[in-house]
Amino acid sequence: MTRKIKLILILLVLFCSSTWASITVTQALEAYNKGNYPLAFSFFLEKAQKGDVAAQNLVGLFYNEGLGVPVNHKKAFYWYKKSALQGNASAQNNLAILYLRGKGVRKNLKQSVYWAKRSAHQGFARGQASLAEHYEFGLGVKRNLKRSNFWYRKAAKRGYVYAQYRLALNYENGIGVARDVDRAIFWYQQAAKRGHIKAKKRLHEIESTRFDITEDLNRSR
Repeated sequence: MTRKIKLILILLVLFCSSTWASITVTQALEAYNKGNYPLAFSFFLEKAQKGDVAAQNLVGLFYNEGLGVPVNHKKAFYWYKKSALQGNASAQNNLAILYLRGKGVRKNLKQSVYWAKRSAHQGFARGQASLAEHYEFGLGVKRNLKRSNFWYRKAAKRGYVYAQYRLALNYENGIGVARDVDRAIFWYQQAAKRGHIKAKKRLHEIESTRFDITEDLNRSR
């Protein structure tokens, strides 16, 4: 996902409940789309400093990715945490990722799980997928493939393409679930519709194999 699309999606999700005046958001987006990241950042920082929860998360994003400011994971952590403590599900997931990777803060898998859970239980798809990964690989929790698929499924149903692809893989290979190629195909299709390249490739491979098998059966009759 490009930075431009990522920021726009975050704005659409978070600012629907924000108290920001629409003109401010428009100005920030225009500056961002023109590549004027410092100007866009200044809008967000001003609001963040005044306590706007969504803006605090976005300031963290700018610091984390170095948009208009030098990359500074410690400052990203600072702003993500301020937002996360006030209940912002996106910030909670972002905080979980920093704890997981040890960026801006000492690596702490238990804290990573804690914040991923808080995000996931709010229904945030990325947080649900993050929690699924913790269970899948035993990161800060006991490995549990059944729980992993539970959270991948939650995120997949919310349209998160990565979770759809992971769930499809697990159904195809019987990882943590009973092997079910039809369900695998369904989730590959959902991911493919959203442009997931690997899902498209795997879907084509499965369908080609099924076609070949059918052709062989017909010839043998």
